[in-house]
Amino acid sequence: MVDIPLQRATERVLLTAPRWRALASRAAELAGGASACAVALATGQVFGARLLSQVTTLVASVLIARELGPGAFGAYAFCLALAMVVSDIPGSGLDMSAVRVSAGTWARSPGRARSALAVTASTKAGFGLSVAAFGLLAGDWLAADALGQPHLALPLKIAALAALPLGLNESMLAILQTQERFGRMLALQVAIAAFKLVPVIALIAAGALTLDRALAVFLLVAYGSSCVSGLAAWQVARAH
Repeated sequence: MVDIPLQRATERVLLTAPRWRALASRAAELAGGASACAVALATGQVFGARLLSQVTTLVASVLIARELGPGAFGAYAFCLALAMVVSDIPGSGLDMSAVRVSAGTWARSPGRARSALAVTASTKAGFGLSVAAFGLLAGDWLAADALGQPHLALPLKIAALAALPLGLNESMLAILQTQERFGRMLALQVAIAAFKLVPVIALIAAGALTLDRALAVFLLVAYGSSCVSGLAAWQVARAH
């Protein structure tokens, strides 16, 4: 015969099983909702950082264009476009590859993760230094003979010098992405936005904005932004 207490205990377990399944299902739904919220927050922070960078660049360019006029602003825009294009040459897929490799190995092998990021930064630094040296040495010849526009010599040299920090800045942001420090990325972009706008507004208010000064501000902002991003990335990498 079946023991009566054992039979009753079995019946109770069977009766309560659907309740446990319902609770487990509800918990899974809540966990999924929390994950969705986390993904939405991270996406918003990354998107906000990129949007803020683009908007401040646009606002600064509009202010400079109004002050310099079409001729001088054309030279300024040439410098910005060339610097962006050149700085992105070694970074096409390099930063994302470093993020993928380091993010997947950081927990079990921090040394390998740091090495992947270091290789990326070193590659971009080497390329940037080569471009800077070439631009300084051959800038006059490129502007006068290759382009037939001698007045573009200074913008071309500034673009060559700015390619280095612009490329490294993306590598530093990749380190923050690896550690999912999206909020810090957004805070950095707020600081960089101030770097971009405050000097331009101050020079315009003083009636002292010229092409040479606009180019100098662009170069200083590029190096300043790279230094700030590098400090933030170094603190994150050191903590892990």
